[in-house]
Amino acid sequence: MAAIEAIRTATINAAKALGLSGTIGRIAIGLSAELIVLGGDPLADLTCFSAPVWVVAQGGIVLGRRRTRD
Repeated sequence: MAAIEAIRTATINAAKALGLSGTIGRIAIGLSAELIVLGGDPLADLTCFSAPVWVVAQGGIVLGRRRTRD
């Protein structure tokens, strides 16, 4: 499976399978989002998902175990 297909399977396709594509699975106005910032190109190396630089969840930036809100 190509890297882009693996990413789609974990995001867009998973949301569709769960019946939640109107709420999650993509970045769009009005949808819930948890985002990760990676230190590499996931299309070139999927292992960069194992060590995200930042995680944005529930309106705050999560760095390791510490969470901040602005």
